[in-house]
Amino acid sequence: MRTDTTDINDYGNDMVITFDTDAVPVPPPIARLLRQHLGDRPNMQTAANRTSPWLLPGLQAGQPLTADRMNHQLRHLGIPLRQARNSALRQLVQDMPPAVAARTLGYSQNIVLEARPMYLRHPVRSPSHLRHDEANVLSQWT
Repeated sequence: MRTDTTDINDYGNDMVITFDTDAVPVPPPIARLLRQHLGDRPNMQTAANRTSPWLLPGLQAGQPLTADRMNHQLRHLGIPLRQARNSALRQLVQDMPPAVAARTLGYSQNIVLEARPMYLRHPVRSPSHLRHDEANVLSQWT
């Protein structure tokens, strides 16, 4: 993860993290954890890493934590990564219209509909109608 500490702005009650050019508000419970992490980041004890700017400093001096190492640490903590990923995707497709979710995630609408609970499913409509639905939803968000 190549995010450094300068991407995080803490305004006391509010915290914002910037990804590329997008500033994203951090929910208060996550902000508390992030403040704790910033106060005691791991892998900062070596002489070469004491001034590391990375939010998640890696084991190699001057480098961020690698995805492989992060996966290893999460598995060691007992977090089932595939199950967590699938749960996050399932929640995402419940929170947005199937046409938008399918197009955003690069899945077919049938896959998205299968991931939704039965009470949220509705019949598959023609592709031209789906594009119209998607345009309506997106116009409401902008």
